[in-house]
Amino acid sequence: MTLSCTPRPSDPSPRPAAFGWRCTQGQATTATTAAKVVTFAVASFLALFLAGCGGGGSSNQSNTPPNDPADQGRSASCDSTLLWAAEPTPSGSLIPDNNSTGLTRQWNNESCALTTVTSARLDICLSHSAPSDLVWSITPPSATRSGPSALTLSAPNNWNSTGNACDSGQGKQQSFDLLAVTTLPTTSGRWTLQVSDLKAFDNGTLIQWRVRLEGRL
Repeated sequence: MTLSCTPRPSDPSPRPAAFGWRCTQGQATTATTAAKVVTFAVASFLALFLAGCGGGGSSNQSNTPPNDPADQGRSASCDSTLLWAAEPTPSGSLIPDNNSTGLTRQWNNESCALTTVTSARLDICLSHSAPSDLVWSITPPSATRSGPSALTLSAPNNWNSTGNACDSGQGKQQSFDLLAVTTLPTTSGRWTLQVSDLKAFDNGTLIQWRVRLEGRL
């Protein structure tokens, strides 16, 4: 006996909000909804669209769906994709010269919570004539009552000569191993990147940045 399944919209409108699967076996027909899958697909598309629009460098983007009890213990990754520091994206955001307050950008990771983190990397794309003038820090989400604390990052003095080419075609990219300087009790929540230029005369821009996390749900 043959069993065949074809997608069937549960909404007769031209762009249905949910689909079901109609499975036919002989004369009997059953339907099960896949609304949860479609809902996540739509949410992922919107998040990717917003991330690509820039808008100050904040974005909610993850390549894993919101945590589900059935997924507990499975391998997963959280990826902010490329967070542009300014709009238009290729220009970057100017880092204030000789200013300890510096420039701050954020990523709000709401949907990807890892219980165990095996890899955590920060990628930064920078265009600056004197990278050694800069001080970098990132503040991850925290599960402790004391709240999150900023992590100072040791950037290479030879940033420009050893960095990789940026996707935008401007500046050089360096990568930081966050697990080398901290443990991460939680990954979901707000991540804050700050860069300060502590010396005068040399100017530069933050072009793009990215947080990449791997572990288990």
